[in-house]
Amino acid sequence: IDTLSKFIKINYLTVMKIIFKVLLIILFTGCFFTFPYEYYLAVRIFGTIGFIWLLYSEVNNLGWFAIWLFSAILLQPIFKIPLGRENWQIVDGIWIVLLLISIGKDYSKKDYHFNFDK
Repeated sequence: IDTLSKFIKINYLTVMKIIFKVLLIILFTGCFFTFPYEYYLAVRIFGTIGFIWLLYSEVNNLGWFAIWLFSAILLQPIFKIPLGRENWQIVDGIWIVLLLISIGKDYSKKDYHFNFDK
């Protein structure tokens, strides 16, 4: 493992953000199917936690910070915002697209590189 860590340099925060965003994409994709109410409540809870974590990790980028803040406020489970199933599915689709765009942004940062010198 030590040899591998010398060969590949990775920013683990970026990798964690990408994994977290993929998990959120899977969570929001499930909202397009019919599940019991508890699933959607879990989506609200875990989605809010996920957006707050993304909000914290993007504190230096005002655009993404504002998007994740708005998303956390919209999704929070305490004061529910009734949009109706069709509107929530549109919002879920928008979140999936935004998360994919932000994954592309994170992936293009090149916070990892291969070291062939050693």
